Amino acid sequence: QTVSWGKLIDLKKIEKVDYIIGQDDSGYYVSGHNLLKVRFGEVNPFANQNIFTYQIFHFGKDLNLKKKAELDLGTGDDKKKLEQVLLLDGKLYGFYSWVKLKQQTNTLYVREIDKNSLKFIGEEKAIAKLRFPEIKPNAVTLYWKKAVNNISLGKYLIETLENTSIIKLRVSPPYDIRKKDSELPRSFVMLLDA
Repeated sequence: QTVSWGKLIDLKKIEKVDYIIGQDDSGYYVSGHNLLKVRFGEVNPFANQNIFTYQIFHFGKDLNLKKKAELDLGTGDDKKKLEQVLLLDGKLYGFYSWVKLKQQTNTLYVREIDKNSLKFIGEEKAIAKLRFPEIKPNAVTLYWKKAVNNISLGKYLIETLENTSIIKLRVSPPYDIRKKDSELPRSFVMLLDA
C-alpha cells in the first residue's frame, strides 16, 4: 500500500483545517476556519473576542489544492456560527446557527453550497429553533458567542449515519447555568432524512 502526498499548502498562521467533509469524483472537500483575535473593546466593549471566519477547501484526486473559499456567514449581530458541512447525495450543505439576542432564540439553518464556487446558493431553511429561558429586560447582552447574563445559548451537533443520507441532530437546549443539574433541560436527538 502506498501513501499519496499533495503539494505543501501555504496556510496563513490564522488558518486552520478542521475536518474532511467528504469526497466525490472531483476530489476531497475539507472544512477550515480563520481565527482572528480582536483586542478589548473593538467588537465587544466588555471583553477580548475571538472571531471565526469559515472556509472550504477543495482538493483534487491528486491531493493538490484546487480552490478555497470563505463562507459568508454575516458580521456583527448578523454573524452566524458554522456548525457542520456535510456532503449528502452528491451535494454540499452548510448547517449554521444564528443567535438572535433580542428575540432570545438560537435557530439552526441549512443551505446548499455550490461545489464550483464553494459559496452558498439558494435559500436558507430553518430546521430547528431553541428559545432561551426568560431573560430579564435589564440583562446585559454580549457579543453573539457569549452567554447573556447566566444563560447558555444551546448547542447543535450534526452528523450523518454511516453510508446513509440520514442526519442525526443532537440538540442541547439553552438553560440558566445557575440552576442545579436536576433542573437542567435534557438534550435530545432527532433523525432527519436528507
